[in-house]
Amino acid sequence: MKKKLLFAFLSLMTILVGLASCSGDDDVAVTSIKLDKTELTLIKGASGQLKAMFSPENATNTTVTWSSSNPSVATVDGTGKVTAIEGGITTVTVTTTDGKFTATCTVKVNVNVSSLTLSDTSLSLEKGTSKKLSVTVNPDDATDKSVTWTSADTNIAKVDENGNVTAVNGGTTTITVKSADGKIAATCTVAVTVSVQSVALDKTEVSLVKGQTMTLVATITPSDATTKDVIWSTSDEHIVTVDNGNIKAVGTGTATISVTTTDGSKVATCTVTVDKSENIGYHPYGDGQQW
Repeated sequence: MKKKLLFAFLSLMTILVGLASCSGDDDVAVTSIKLDKTELTLIKGASGQLKAMFSPENATNTTVTWSSSNPSVATVDGTGKVTAIEGGITTVTVTTTDGKFTATCTVKVNVNVSSLTLSDTSLSLEKGTSKKLSVTVNPDDATDKSVTWTSADTNIAKVDENGNVTAVNGGTTTITVKSADGKIAATCTVAVTVSVQSVALDKTEVSLVKGQTMTLVATITPSDATTKDVIWSTSDEHIVTVDNGNIKAVGTGTATISVTTTDGSKVATCTVTVDKSENIGYHPYGDGQQW
């Protein structure tokens, strides 16, 4: 009986050893590993997924470990999920558990421009003058801080690649600065003024008789001056009055009519001499008719 039990025990052990031997023979070893991406670009705060692929595909042990060479730029968890932390570049590595095989992915983290701030949101320039606009790119760690400048109307004001605005002609236009990707913009309204260089009257001397009227015409130079408004005045309203260039002789004597630009810097004058009523050559109501 003891011999039979011993034989049965030895037989069972033989079977178990055989099974264990067969199980080992069925293991399929990893011969290489690679990632589905060798380069990955992310925006700060975003995430991306990396997938490990084994050769052969039926490898038995596919457990791996993940690591980032610079976790301050991007981290990676145990599933291959990469999270962008700050702008920069790091390398994510996946390693088989036996440490024999690795694969890497270069991860670049970009920081997008969130806003642009101009030094001026409105400008008033004299024709022919220039002023530089400066722009602040936010955030400070934005990956690409380059910008482009444009003018809505280059006949009024133009802008170069450095933000220098030059006033060309009178009027109003808008200067726009945009981020490199064109998604973020800021604007500045530019008003170009053209100053009066001179004012002139069509007559500098006039002779009138009491009661007579006439009109003086003022001409502003240049013709595209922003403000052509003028102020009319008389040196003696008891001799001659003036209203928007229309003068009237109300007394005898000499007075000066002045036209002045609204900024007070340019003046033109006309000397008006008023005589008393006198006989004229044609008397429809007989000799002695008075003006």
